[in-house]
Amino acid sequence: MRPRRLPGEICDTDLPVPEGDDLAELADSWNRMADQLEIRIQSVLSQNHQQEAVLASMIEGFLAVDNDQRVISVNNAAARLLGKPLGEVQGPKLARGHSERRPEASSSPTR
Repeated sequence: MRPRRLPGEICDTDLPVPEGDDLAELADSWNRMADQLEIRIQSVLSQNHQQEAVLASMIEGFLAVDNDQRVISVNNAAARLLGKPLGEVQGPKLARGHSERRPEASSSPTR
């Protein structure tokens, strides 16, 4: 039998692995899958913390939107530029004026 997991992990305990049974293979596979899932979750959380640290340290404003024009990531500098608290900027759709593209500059010289 494998040792218990720490509280707060994906599965607090491993499944007991019976000996010489088809269920033993299933329980062992389940336990390996839970271990792999825990490793992947910790990796994603670590990457998320790194991204947050980079965005927070930037002096430039950063704002990312999804295909529906909802703000999915923003840093403090961008929130200050928009004149809103950080919590109010992330989540809602951008205002129509902010989501429209500006026309390309003309390549012909002006007189």
